[in-house]
Parts: sequence; C-alpha cells; structure tokens
Amino acid sequence: RRIIEELGYSVGYWNKQPEAASCSVYVSCGGYSERVPNYVEIDLPERQSIIGSQEKIRQMILIHVKAWEPDWASLYRCERSTPDGNLVCIHRALYVRRGGKPPDRGDVLPVGPTEIVEGGRLTIQPFTEEDM
Repeated sequence: RRIIEELGYSVGYWNKQPEAASCSVYVSCGGYSERVPNYVEIDLPERQSIIGSQEKIRQMILIHVKAWEPDWASLYRCERSTPDGNLVCIHRALYVRRGGKPPDRGDVLPVGPTEIVEGGRLTIQPFTEEDM
C-alpha cells in the first residue's frame, strides 16, 4: 500500500439518525489530479424545512466553500426513484468554482437565481410547499 498524493484526502460524517432526519457531510480535499475534484457534499434530511431558510442554506454552503476551497459544493438529497433502484440526487444548492465543472453523474441540478460568490457561482433552488 502507498498513498497517492494527487488524490488528496476524504472524510465523511453521518448523524446516524433514521431516514427522515438523516444527514451527512462528505469532504474530498487536497487533491490535484484533473480527474478527481475537490468537493463538499451535504446530504439533507427528507424534510428540508428543518434547515429553516434559503439564507441558512447559503450560509452552510459558503462556510464550507471558505474552509475547503472546493471545485464544487452541494446541498442535496438522494432518493431511490429509478425503476432499477438507483439513487437520484436532487441538489438544493450548488456552488461551482470559476472554471470548474459541476458533478457529472446524472444528478438533478438546482434551478434558481445564481450569484457570484467566493470565486464561483452559487445557485439555490427556491423552497416549495413539498419541502416543508
């Protein structure tokens, strides 16, 4: 075994709660390979009203963007909604660093206002009644 430095490091945290309240954070950082991005993923609980507001979502993303300087950062929720049981990730908010690329794995990206922040673009999808 040997460390492959260009791939960087990763760490994940999970609150060990049932599905409705489950949330996690995963960080991949320190990499400098073109094939492996640095990123932050924040997996939301089922009922996103627990977060409270879109401003809190914005603050959560920006805290991680400032701390980790990722190529992209996302707040999302994954659901098993394909006929073959695969996960589909629905992004509530997505930050992409200038010149960077968003995750490319068939996810549903947010649709909403985009602002320029911390050297990149941040898009936050507005809450709907289903989110509450």
